[in-house]
Amino acid sequence: MTSTQVRYVGGICFVLVLLLAFEVTGCQKKREPKAVTLDCGNQTLAIDPTDGTAPPKKAIYVCPGDIITWDPGSKPYQFKVHFTKKSPFIGGGKDFDNSNPKSQPVKGDINLTVYEYDVIVDGKKVDDPQVIGGGGH
Repeated sequence: MTSTQVRYVGGICFVLVLLLAFEVTGCQKKREPKAVTLDCGNQTLAIDPTDGTAPPKKAIYVCPGDIITWDPGSKPYQFKVHFTKKSPFIGGGKDFDNSNPKSQPVKGDINLTVYEYDVIVDGKKVDDPQVIGGGGH
């Protein structure tokens, strides 16, 4: 009779350990990857003498084929835009100003890429926002 009690208690302990192991490792809810949807399309960025662009956007998301136009608005600011490293545009254009405010279409990048640029208004550097392109749209 004693050996059956030992087996019975040992069996219960074994089952409890198994249940605890399943609780700790296998019964967690799997996390779904989060995705952010961003609108693509041509963008017109108003030149602002204090913030660079208005409304102040530090990052502009573009998709392949989009065109960016920098607009000095009703006040005739003299502006220059210079991409500091790489260009996101077909043809590699890196410099834009009052006489050349419109970009070529954005090239398609497989990887999400950040393109930094400087904005100079009336000879003074005012901002260095970013254009972000590529990735899985």
